[in-house]
Amino acid sequence: MMTMAVSRRTLLLLLPAVVLLAVAALKLGWLPDHGALSDAERRAKALAMYDHYAREFPGVAAIEPEEAILLHERGQAVFVDVREPREMAVSTIPGALSEDGFLAALAHDPEAFSGKIVIGYCTISYRSGVLAERLAERHGFTMLNLRAGILGWLHVGGSLVGPDGKPSNRVHVYGASWDLAPRGIESIY
Repeated sequence: MMTMAVSRRTLLLLLPAVVLLAVAALKLGWLPDHGALSDAERRAKALAMYDHYAREFPGVAAIEPEEAILLHERGQAVFVDVREPREMAVSTIPGALSEDGFLAALAHDPEAFSGKIVIGYCTISYRSGVLAERLAERHGFTMLNLRAGILGWLHVGGSLVGPDGKPSNRVHVYGASWDLAPRGIESIY
């Protein structure tokens, strides 16, 4: 087995090349750099990402975050968080059901959510769009898709709760590409 010892001098020579490659990758858009964006730019980018993804499920109706907040405040909506448990362990929209909890309740009582508007979401609402499409195709069930997901919700002043049910300013954003939460919200991924 051959081992290669790298000298300090070699590392110092390679460092500028690594930095140059990282800068080039940022400039070419290969690595996201959302840190310098204003909240308005972050929101616009999240909405644009959602609109791009939504082309994959054209039969799914979206709901604007502002409207979803009003329905939430009036108690007229049920929110379904389609994110993974590790994401939900950081925070959720207050009162949201997990996908598994929602599907179990629906299987137990198909009328469990009658009179309510069911709204699915994830980070940007791609995964919830896929679920909404599947529910419509297989069961004829309508679930609206929160435009721009939990990010869109946050950008219009929506609140979050942690696993303890207390208000939270943290959100799991799935990955660096989706790190578009408004300033003042701590992104986890």
